[in-house]
Amino acid sequence: MKTETLSRCELLINNREALRPVMRMQGDTTQFSCALLYALNDKEANADVLASVRQLLKQQTGVFSSFRGMGEYMIIAMLAMSDDPQARLEKALRAYEALRKSFHASDYLPLAALTLSTGTDESRYDEVAYRAFSLYQQIRKMHPMISDSADISNCLMMALSDTDDTTLLQNAEFCFGQLKESLGSFSGNARQAIGFALTQSGGDMTLLCDKVAALYKAFMAAGCKWSMERLLPLLGALALRVEDADTLVKEVLEAEAWLKPHKGMSGFFASVDRATRLCFASLIVISGGDATGLAANEAVTHAIQQQMLMTSCMISVSVATAAATSHHS
Repeated sequence: MKTETLSRCELLINNREALRPVMRMQGDTTQFSCALLYALNDKEANADVLASVRQLLKQQTGVFSSFRGMGEYMIIAMLAMSDDPQARLEKALRAYEALRKSFHASDYLPLAALTLSTGTDESRYDEVAYRAFSLYQQIRKMHPMISDSADISNCLMMALSDTDDTTLLQNAEFCFGQLKESLGSFSGNARQAIGFALTQSGGDMTLLCDKVAALYKAFMAAGCKWSMERLLPLLGALALRVEDADTLVKEVLEAEAWLKPHKGMSGFFASVDRATRLCFASLIVISGGDATGLAANEAVTHAIQQQMLMTSCMISVSVATAAATSHHS
């Protein structure tokens, strides 16, 4: 396992222990998801700062606000990592208002607002939000049965791209069809999510789809035949790494094996199953190394997109776990 991967695995475990005092009412998955957000940014978590930012969020938003939904603590962690959480939140709230002119409220819209307010001039909020909504409408027409609010963040990331809408949608649709041959037994929703991740890279879609297929086969060959549906969207992000499929899968499995013995990561009372551990391990691997050859300005944009894609995946896992817990309670 790479030194960088091991370092972030250790940081994940240490951060979770640091955050537990103020997150005791949250499940293991949410605690680890917040801890991982810090780890992916090579930051040590601070429980006192997290608690103060939670109070700030309560003061600035109503109890029924989407910012206080199932992804609340993920949002708090993202704000807490900022040098000025209050200013960061104020910008996100203004971006949220721009998005709400078109989109309905959902647990994913605050993430989109945080994306929009990252590196985007406030004068462009309405413009980018409108473009994201236009892309979202077109995607819903193309795939009405599988498109939902979880796609908003992907649409916004595409709206921040310099690539025209037609090319973005054509690339995503190409990947959707291309992956059906190799991932046909899984839902179109997962294939669509992979397509969004790939089209934002601007790379060769055929080669990237082939790498996704190679990653899937390598995971299957390693015995990962259970609950692959939850891991599939991450294959798109993994495919953007320069390493070959076997090397990437080996790194993910080594990281997952390292995480497993730690408190909360396994055992009868832990809510983190192997599929979730693999998601965490994949996100750590995705965050390291270099993406396929990009110019400096492209690399900055790519880094932001990767961070938001990873955060979106983590919130999806957190929301899904919370929903399942609520359903069974």
